[in-house]
Amino acid sequence: MDAEGYFAEPVDEELADAPGYYAAVRHPMDFATMRASLQRDHYVTWRAFVHEFELICHNAVGFNRKGSRIHRAALQVRALTRRAHQGGWKTIRRESSARIRTVGIRLLAVHEVRAASSFATFSTRR
Repeated sequence: MDAEGYFAEPVDEELADAPGYYAAVRHPMDFATMRASLQRDHYVTWRAFVHEFELICHNAVGFNRKGSRIHRAALQVRALTRRAHQGGWKTIRRESSARIRTVGIRLLAVHEVRAASSFATFSTRR
């Protein structure tokens, strides 16, 4: 979902060259897991959805070396999504799993587009 796909799927310690990730990260999260949770109406509050979104960035910033590509991408995603989440809250008048799912899926889709274009710009400025 993000430009490089760092947060799209659960971390594979071998493929991602991230030995010890699951020992260091207590609550792993990724966009595919969030999308599946949205489809199952797992989120009963908007705050629960936002918490898991922020968990992706928190895990990446905490596990990866400061200044690394993944660390910088996580900071970029965090900045982009905070504004989107605030806007999402305004569109939900009554919290319901179905409404959270609808808005959440839209935000994930918007994030795909924004992260791809913003990360491309961000990575060329290193």
